[in-house]
Amino acid sequence: MESSFLQEILSPSQQRSRLCASVMALIDHSGAFPLQAKHKLAPSLQAYKRCLEEYAIKTAQFHEAQERCKQDMERFRVWSEYSKQPSGVQTIEMALTSFGGMVRSLSDADRAVMQTGSLPTRIIARSAWFWFVRHFGHRALGEGDIAVPRFGENLAASVEGALAQAPVNSFAGEFGEGNVLTWKARLFVPLWDKYCIILHNQEQTRSHIMKQIAEARIALLAFAHEYTLAGTLPNDAALWGMSLDDIANHRDML
Repeated sequence: MESSFLQEILSPSQQRSRLCASVMALIDHSGAFPLQAKHKLAPSLQAYKRCLEEYAIKTAQFHEAQERCKQDMERFRVWSEYSKQPSGVQTIEMALTSFGGMVRSLSDADRAVMQTGSLPTRIIARSAWFWFVRHFGHRALGEGDIAVPRFGENLAASVEGALAQAPVNSFAGEFGEGNVLTWKARLFVPLWDKYCIILHNQEQTRSHIMKQIAEARIALLAFAHEYTLAGTLPNDAALWGMSLDDIANHRDML
């Protein structure tokens, strides 16, 4: 079931955690979940698996609806005009770009402090961070992999990721004013609005599912820390290097 829709939210296969890869393999081959229901980690890992499956199914539905709108506009030869128009949907990459713009507007001293993982005392820097975390703290690049830290977990890494996005250097580039439509194209504004609503709903659904994955990640990290303190794991991050079968067969992780 590893469709292009799941690949959209995952890093390249060679960079995925072993835990993510084993969940993906289970989904691909419709295998039986190896952990017993009473296992400590079972609820969170099952929730993670369900989130990936739900994302793939719902995204396929959204893409099908988008394609129908696109085909209707192509049939009347107006899609080429609308494809250049801004949809108004804010993706995680666009949010990172916005946050990067905020960080670049700070003083060199404040920016340097944030890059070390600390918050400056100036309110503008703190406000930029709190805005970003409030809306996108549960998101990440490659966020389909539960091993990937969320933006809200690491200030320094989030600042680095934001600054890595290409900066916007013009008003039009930032807000995407688009081109003036011909009279014929304007007849299809309702269909374009429908297309944009589908895109918006898709992004909202993705955000909701990623919030559930972030919650499952928090729960798994809490258990991983318990195992680390007990000497079962060398460190918390070692959990991401285990497969579902490894976890199921580890006698000290029941």
